Amino acid sequence: MSAAQTPPMGERKNMPAVPANGDTTGKRPNVIATMVRLRWSLMFAAMRKSPWQIVGYVLALVMALGIVAGAGIAAFMLTGGAIEWNDEAFDVLRVVMVNAGTVGIIFAALIQLLLIGESSTMSAQKFSLFGIEDRTLTAGLYLSAFTGLPATCAFLSLLFASRLYVGYGTGAVLGGVLSAVLTVMVAMCFSKAALSLASQLTRTERGKNTLYILVTLLVVVAAQLPNIYVNTHTEEDFSAIDVNGLVRLTDVVGWLPFGWSLELPFDAARGNATAFIARVALALVFCALCFAASVWCIRRERLQGEPQSSVRKERSIGAFNWMPDSASGAISARLFISLRRDPRQAMQYVLPVLFIVIFALQSHGESMVVWQCFLWMGLMMLIGESNGIAYDGRAYAMEQIAGVPGRVDRWGRTRVYLAYLAIFYVLCALLTYALTGDWRTPAGVMRGITCTVVGFGVALISLGSAEFFSTLLMYPVPSIRKPFSSPQGRAMAQGLFPFAFMLATCVMALPTGIVAIVLAATDHWGMNWVLMPVSFANGVLFLWLGVWLGGKILDARGLKVLATLDNFASLQQ
Repeated sequence: MSAAQTPPMGERKNMPAVPANGDTTGKRPNVIATMVRLRWSLMFAAMRKSPWQIVGYVLALVMALGIVAGAGIAAFMLTGGAIEWNDEAFDVLRVVMVNAGTVGIIFAALIQLLLIGESSTMSAQKFSLFGIEDRTLTAGLYLSAFTGLPATCAFLSLLFASRLYVGYGTGAVLGGVLSAVLTVMVAMCFSKAALSLASQLTRTERGKNTLYILVTLLVVVAAQLPNIYVNTHTEEDFSAIDVNGLVRLTDVVGWLPFGWSLELPFDAARGNATAFIARVALALVFCALCFAASVWCIRRERLQGEPQSSVRKERSIGAFNWMPDSASGAISARLFISLRRDPRQAMQYVLPVLFIVIFALQSHGESMVVWQCFLWMGLMMLIGESNGIAYDGRAYAMEQIAGVPGRVDRWGRTRVYLAYLAIFYVLCALLTYALTGDWRTPAGVMRGITCTVVGFGVALISLGSAEFFSTLLMYPVPSIRKPFSSPQGRAMAQGLFPFAFMLATCVMALPTGIVAIVLAATDHWGMNWVLMPVSFANGVLFLWLGVWLGGKILDARGLKVLATLDNFASLQQ
């Protein structure tokens, strides 16, 4: 604009301000609606960026449609022609819906806390610079979660399940519809509040590590409780189940927070208006309390900021002091220190022992039920290493700067896991001997040695497979300081990529499996000791092959891997 076209100073002061988005209507955009649109825009942007995201979302959509269709078909098949049900059927339906729904809400919250986490793209930290009021920001985050696929799937499934109440009158069906809405609200509000509280109440690294391990143990034990119950009871125990006792238990659960919304159809069917109104009010109050807890967490984080990391005083250089003085030795020392301090991988030390104890409780004196854990224990322990470079993060950049060959990197990591697996298998074998009592007989001792060696051979195969796949199929992981967060793309990739690692390991273990099948089919199972050298040779061969191929791929893709890690690090912010 020329000087002749420039308006005078006084005139410029009186000119109306035009918003940056070009909106001249004077109306402020609806922040909550904008956040909901942003959630879906980010999802579609991620799908355009990565074809794997499309595969993951399509699979998730197919699973959700299957759950909804299954719920609808089951509801229509059970009700048939809307026949009148008797009181006994009413009690059974009430026991199942209220107790199963309560367990489902708790389990969903634990899975959200442990596996899915808080989205790193739709978190309060991402909006900290926009000056959004805390309540408005929390409402936007909550509504974004309510419009997601899990909440929609749960709502439609419960909506179809309201068909189950058709035999108890229109009021019961309408109560089922209201129950579907309130149940999803309670579940989502509780999950969001639990995530916020877990991130804020444990602000030290040690506290977060401890909480992460406790939540993982709780999920695993809770998932195994039905199996433990079934395998520790006889048919006579199940036939003696007292329905009246379960009804009394349901009466108690129905007045607990997660049972309030689930009891509404049954209150409507019995015409208990007082209980119906009370439970609706309590459910709404519970959602309001969860909302207030999330607002408090956002305000507390904004006022206190990020917690300061504790400084560790080392008396020496630690693991670097007793590892080989070489590039692979430095990589081994760094991995050893990382495994000691990383809460995201801490469960690989605990879960195998936990599963041995769980299977011992269900073995009914058959020790082979416990020893078979060794055959797949290594596979489970090395799932984290199949994405090991992503857990290293930007620390891998130093290797690229120093020009470390890929083969040296792979052998440096393999050295640590070989020592770790060998010690762990020996300790687990001693524990299993103590639990099963197989140390008392020569046959039991031989059984334990065979299963331990064969399992160690499978673990070597898993390690070789992990060293190969970690250079190809990487997926985002939560930040070590925020183990309850979930970078965009993590949930989908975490549900798909480990299957490739596990399937490849099973294929590579086929030589050992074929020998075992031949021994069993020819009635020569007494010679099962042959499996020990076969599995060990099988493991050594594929370990060497995985390390060699992984090193070659790392040499070829080093810079691309580094760029991928930078992208993952940006998602963790």
